[in-house]
Amino acid sequence: MPEGPYRRLYLLVEGVDDLRFLERVVIPALSARYDYILPWQYAQQKPEKVHSFLRSIRSIGADYFFLADVDAHLCFPSKRQALLDKFTELQGSQTLIVVTEIESWYLAGVPENNDLGVQVSPNTSGVTKEQFDAARPKAFDSRIDYMIELLKVFSIETAAQRNPSFQYFARRCRLLSSG
Repeated sequence: MPEGPYRRLYLLVEGVDDLRFLERVVIPALSARYDYILPWQYAQQKPEKVHSFLRSIRSIGADYFFLADVDAHLCFPSKRQALLDKFTELQGSQTLIVVTEIESWYLAGVPENNDLGVQVSPNTSGVTKEQFDAARPKAFDSRIDYMIELLKVFSIETAAQRNPSFQYFARRCRLLSSG
């Protein structure tokens, strides 16, 4: 007979780059605490489907986090409010905003001394998709291959030091060893 409740976690993300990040960094780090973890892309879904999915998650008492890039919003509270207005089933405390875009998290976790030819600034918060793509070393023909290689050397602790929104996410999800 299993001990304790069956723990489920749903991670709602915008796109495929977010999904790749979760699958290679976040889900392995959380797998010991959850019996079931499902990432789900909401950006291409109709709002009604997202509402229904959120209602289902809440009705079974599962944990969830809703991730979104800050995008054109001036600050993360503005983006969070826009999401709460759009998805009324969403709880603000479960909404985590990536500043500026998920690519900033990819870079944040790369060790200073790496064999990828990547130079990383002490704070990656302002990195956009365009800056990320422009800084990709010429040795990488594919953006996806580059992203996968970054995740192979990714350090959660390093990323938390270089990117405040990742640090907040890591603390909320209890990815950091210090809590």
